[in-house]
Amino acid sequence: MFRNKKTKKRARPEFQTIEQLREAIREEMNTRMEGGIPRGLPKAERDKYLLQLRQLRKALRECAYGDEGEKNYLKSCLRQEIARLELSLEEKERLYPFLHEEKLTAARKFDILLFLEMKQSGKDAFLNFCERHGFPRETQMPDGDYFEITAEMIEEVYQEEKPCLSEEDCLTLFCDLVYEGFGHGIIDRLRDCRLDGISGGVSGLPPQFFRYEEELRGSAEGSHSYDSVFVMVRGTTVRLSFLSFGSEKELRRVTKALLRYEAPGELTYYNPYMVNDMKDGSRVFACRPPFSESWAFFVRKFDSAEQKCPEELIRGGGAERLISALRYFVGGGLHVAITGPQGSV
Repeated sequence: MFRNKKTKKRARPEFQTIEQLREAIREEMNTRMEGGIPRGLPKAERDKYLLQLRQLRKALRECAYGDEGEKNYLKSCLRQEIARLELSLEEKERLYPFLHEEKLTAARKFDILLFLEMKQSGKDAFLNFCERHGFPRETQMPDGDYFEITAEMIEEVYQEEKPCLSEEDCLTLFCDLVYEGFGHGIIDRLRDCRLDGISGGVSGLPPQFFRYEEELRGSAEGSHSYDSVFVMVRGTTVRLSFLSFGSEKELRRVTKALLRYEAPGELTYYNPYMVNDMKDGSRVFACRPPFSESWAFFVRKFDSAEQKCPEELIRGGGAERLISALRYFVGGGLHVAITGPQGSV
């Protein structure tokens, strides 16, 4: 993308991790945006080049707003950059081992399953995925029961479905993996699905706790706060224990990215929490120490609940009179409160 034909191809080292590839692409984009217009271009080509640079800057800035158009444009730019690098088959397999199922983590397998489901169901992919496989399942623990989707469950579903990926699917998934470092990380595809909400960093222990508790390092009981990802589906909170941000740095980056729309400001020590909206109407609450023990966010979308008319919700003796009264109350601008257990209908 934006390549000057007179520029000689430079030798590059092989990429060992996806982070190295992502950083190389980021540096290349920054170099081109800061390098000015290549010499010798006709006016029409120069105007086109400047327009592409403006679109790229805008996409890099706004892809985390919840704007699907900017997100897709940046992905198309990343696809061109990946093609320009001419990665070898060994590099692609090392960075994303599509052909070696045993090397894929549960998080990657879930991403593949969700990607294929979205091709069929669109934004209802996660809801349909859960309904088809009986998720979420209740887990009983000594301190109470909760709903969870574990790595073992994902492995079981992956073995059952045996997904078959085309060459185009592999390229799209590879590009999406690179894009995660520009967008919302591991929750990027999940956030686009129809959910009531998604949150991260809301459970587990903060990193500083592990500095003083040696016996918790590497222990299952000592899970980090950045290992915490929850979704709310039709009023039910479900833990996705197979997902992790991997580090506090990544959790912090995603939390900041979710707050970018309309530039409300930065989370600071003296302004440790903030409420904002995203471009698609989602509401975001984010916080950081000292307000909370670790960086955390809550995104509320409220779009997985089915729309129902009052006659479906209010039943029994006298329902007609109550519905009629509610219409007058609402029409008259009165405040009406409907209460009940969370998730009830």
